[in-house]
Amino acid sequence: MNVEIRKKAIEYYFENGTSLRETAKIFNVHYQTIFKWVKIYKEKKEEFFTGYRRPWNRFPKQIEEKIILLKENEPTLTVRKAKEILEEEGIKISIKGIWNVWKRYGYTGFKKENLTNDFTEYTEWTKEAKFKYEYAKEIFEKNEIEKCAKILNSIPSLPKNELITKIPDDLLNLKRKVEKTAILFGKLPLGEYIAKIQKLYKELEINKFYYSALIIGIIEIISLQWKGEFKESLKKINKIKIRINKKKNSTLFPLYFNILLSEGIAHAFLTNIKKGIKISQICYNMLKKRKYVSPHFYYYLGTLYMNLEKFKKAEYFFLKCLNRLEEKTDKRIKGRLAIIYLLKGNYKKALEISKDGEFGEWSIEGWNLLFNSLIFLIKGMPDKSISLCKKALSFLKPHEISWGIFVASFTMAAAYSSLGEKNIARNILKEILPFIEKIRLKRESPIIKLLISNKKILKKENIFPTTRLLLLLKKYGYKKALSYAKKNYLLSYLYRYILFLPEKINEIVEKGEKVEIPKNILNLPAFNTATLSFYIKFLSPFKIYRNQKKLKRKLSFKEKTFLIFISEKLKAPGAFLDIQKIFETFWPSSSSPRRNFSRLLSNIKIKLKIPDNLLILKRKKEETYLTNKGIYFITDQDELDETIIKAKAFLKIKENKEAKKKFLKAFSLIKCEPFKNMYDRFSEDKRTEIIFKIKDAYEDFLKTNPSKKEIEKIEKKFEKLKILIK
Repeated sequence: MNVEIRKKAIEYYFENGTSLRETAKIFNVHYQTIFKWVKIYKEKKEEFFTGYRRPWNRFPKQIEEKIILLKENEPTLTVRKAKEILEEEGIKISIKGIWNVWKRYGYTGFKKENLTNDFTEYTEWTKEAKFKYEYAKEIFEKNEIEKCAKILNSIPSLPKNELITKIPDDLLNLKRKVEKTAILFGKLPLGEYIAKIQKLYKELEINKFYYSALIIGIIEIISLQWKGEFKESLKKINKIKIRINKKKNSTLFPLYFNILLSEGIAHAFLTNIKKGIKISQICYNMLKKRKYVSPHFYYYLGTLYMNLEKFKKAEYFFLKCLNRLEEKTDKRIKGRLAIIYLLKGNYKKALEISKDGEFGEWSIEGWNLLFNSLIFLIKGMPDKSISLCKKALSFLKPHEISWGIFVASFTMAAAYSSLGEKNIARNILKEILPFIEKIRLKRESPIIKLLISNKKILKKENIFPTTRLLLLLKKYGYKKALSYAKKNYLLSYLYRYILFLPEKINEIVEKGEKVEIPKNILNLPAFNTATLSFYIKFLSPFKIYRNQKKLKRKLSFKEKTFLIFISEKLKAPGAFLDIQKIFETFWPSSSSPRRNFSRLLSNIKIKLKIPDNLLILKRKKEETYLTNKGIYFITDQDELDETIIKAKAFLKIKENKEAKKKFLKAFSLIKCEPFKNMYDRFSEDKRTEIIFKIKDAYEDFLKTNPSKKEIEKIEKKFEKLKILIK
């Protein structure tokens, strides 16, 4: 019989006070059926409305609760041992009977293909859970929240769903709170989420719900690691492992495996490499012994190997689970494989698989941009690499910014170094180092120290392959480093290190020996002195640097503006610009803009010693374009933008001290009135842009709790430069 008819008939009977016979007639149902429904409704309202009938052979609720508590109080308890305990209390239940109860309540009988680190993903939807959940949704839509919570609380085990996240905690029982907390991962700020977990963990411990505490403890470990608190996560791991001994217990396998993986990842980030590798081997042996392995576990083990920089093994496990998981996870696997192929030097395959891949857990766009910034860097396009790094930082979520700042800074420093701007590169790394050490990025810190110093050795022997590669390059040169990079899938790291140490390649080339480096990299200014690069300063008194050497050339206001214009619009070889746009910008009313343009361009080429073939006019169809055929341009506005973006990123994660330093540095770059005595359209637009940028940065600067003296100094400076910031 249709559940909806039952609901409507019983509601009609009680709301209208009609007789059983009249109700039966209206709904075309037999009188005896209505009588039976009324009786069931009076005895068990919930079961009546949900459409679920509790089986006649189910154990009484008191017995079920006793069986449940046995598992909660002793997570390692087996079904056979539970049977013995119950028999001692005079309760005779079969092994199958106990197993069935544990399955209904989510302690066993998991979906093997879906075993993951989220228990709500692999617990089964029982018939009871489905019926009651659907009814609870109907009740929720009527805004009867307490009634909805009561129905949800009556379900033995509730798999992943969104409804439970909408119910206040104080209306949920302990099991529902545990499930809700698991589902909320990634939906709350990490600090708030961890505090919520820790509060629930204490509540579970007090009530001796140790199995549920174990589950919540694992979620806390993962959350602590996302926050970068690896030492704290190890403390939690050691505490939880006491509750899981080494007895063979299939019901605890997913929990124990996830704890071991988390322990391995913690050791990797704390640079305890030997311990991490030992744990990875234990995990691998555990999977080998199982008849069926969830593809999720291959994914997790691949992630552990990736954190240990064992990229070959990581690739093996990622390929084992590729196309076997849900779409979102599959995209992450493809993202990791894209990184591995890039590390191997297989750029085509990396680009191909990256099109359908994702590189982050939450800020997907930000990590995709950082990945592509590295691709552009290796393709010899440092300008695009820097641009994508800056853009990426604005997309990252707060708990991803710390690591993102390192990745972006490292890539940008390499890009500037490739342009021959070693001082800019060193400053970026030196400025980021204190923060990297503060947040305890132990793997990355020695790399930065080696790049900004002349050191060729490290005291600590327990170092990662990426650091060992840099040591080999510095101490023994390119050839040994290349051999090591090929063997360990580290070619893209080698190429980045070479951008900081171009002399290691130049000395090989001078001997007439071949180098296995992408040709586009070898054409960059750091390796090819014939390639021109210009650094234009216009936020301070105007200066021009040609391949890092200051040019003493007097330029007119128009020439300065035009040079700034082309340095922005034609930043790198291959860039082009329609000359009609140039005419509209600089000579909107002139009767001979082409002649003015030719004269101006010619003067700049002569004064800056730019060969004619590097800035040329090229006709395409009916349009003429000014085309950059081999020059790189950098301006101090690039530095201003980068500094402000980093300051805002630090502010986002409440690192006020770091944010303040960056804002103060940004303000120090402005040393003159922007575009003074320059009145063309481009200058007016740039003046407005810079003023608004500074004003916006100043408003954020005030959020860093600066001193009164700092505020007065900044305001006085910008008042003098005729920049209104208030």
